[in-house]
Amino acid sequence: MPSFPPSLQIDDTISSHIIHDTGTILVGTRDACLTPEITRGWGPTILPDGHTIEVCISLSDGARTLDNLRDQEELAVTFHHTSTYKTVQLKGRFLESGELTAQAWEAVERQRSTLLEQTKVHGIPPAIGSRLFTTDLIRVRFVVEQAFEQTPGPRAGGTL
Repeated sequence: MPSFPPSLQIDDTISSHIIHDTGTILVGTRDACLTPEITRGWGPTILPDGHTIEVCISLSDGARTLDNLRDQEELAVTFHHTSTYKTVQLKGRFLESGELTAQAWEAVERQRSTLLEQTKVHGIPPAIGSRLFTTDLIRVRFVVEQAFEQTPGPRAGGTL
């Protein structure tokens, strides 16, 4: 049986950024040959245990990501504020995937609203920003093992 690093408790600062400030999410994986793959993530939810997160990915755009997760289990997820560039990266281990719950759809809508507000700063009309969204989503659950500051600047790459 493989040995996994201990899970990381998500603190209030990270939680606030993920839930209230995230405009865009990238989910990164790799295949068995170490070929990287990324896809957009939507609707982050931190589960009550404080160690586990759910994000949603597109079934069509994220098919290879989902295959990689089922095969390799490792992922890195970045949560970006699109106008301040504050970025948090969480690394962890895939646990399961499934259909979206009502809570997941609410989280997707919350992030959609946040992104559209943030893109206004860049002069992007909501009709254009909305083109990023998709509805062919699947929920992905993972346990957080590491957290990193990835905001451009002197602390980038530092652990949180």
